[in-house]
Amino acid sequence: MLELDLRDWVTGPGIYAIILEAEAGEVSFASKESANLDARPELIITTEGNLPPVYEGYSFTTAVNEPRSLPYEVILSGASDPDGDMVSPVIVDGSSSQGGQVEMEADHLTYTPSIDYFGLDSFTLTVGDGRGGFTTATITVQVTETGGIALPPLPHLSRESEGVTRFRYQGTPGVSYALERSTDLKTWTPLATDLTGEIDYLDTEAPVETAFYRLVSP
Repeated sequence: MLELDLRDWVTGPGIYAIILEAEAGEVSFASKESANLDARPELIITTEGNLPPVYEGYSFTTAVNEPRSLPYEVILSGASDPDGDMVSPVIVDGSSSQGGQVEMEADHLTYTPSIDYFGLDSFTLTVGDGRGGFTTATITVQVTETGGIALPPLPHLSRESEGVTRFRYQGTPGVSYALERSTDLKTWTPLATDLTGEIDYLDTEAPVETAFYRLVSP
């Protein structure tokens, strides 16, 4: 039995909650008979265990001998958590499968390919939900030859709620992009433009049925 003296936490008028978590089974709560009914706190009880984040990794490109820095917000744009917890990076491999170097900073990570290497490379990134749930996924890098054709990174779409869709894209820094939407692939509606190479757009008028999005660059 666990006994709590609420006077340690209740310091004034307001709404207070006690959160109890259990792996399985039943959890019951009862207050002392002398407790003031009007002062009893709201109780939130869950008997479900914490679920780990859902994360399938990310892919991007860079050129030979060219370091690439990416914000965590972009790398984790496709991450989610079944419990609604915030997903954040925890640890990354210090080296890639082809000898490149990966460094974690406060708000971004930097990948530096091995000297003169070009081709496919990868490293792993572990993310957490702050409550003991972890998921490890692979970050894929396409290192292109000087003068070669760089494959663009994939954009990320997420349905925030009914009629609201979020579009995120990290392109080439300094390159302008225009985001457009269509329902029939014939008529395209301009939604947003960006001159920095990065788009993070919340479409609050997204069609309920099928919609198509595209990026246009000069």
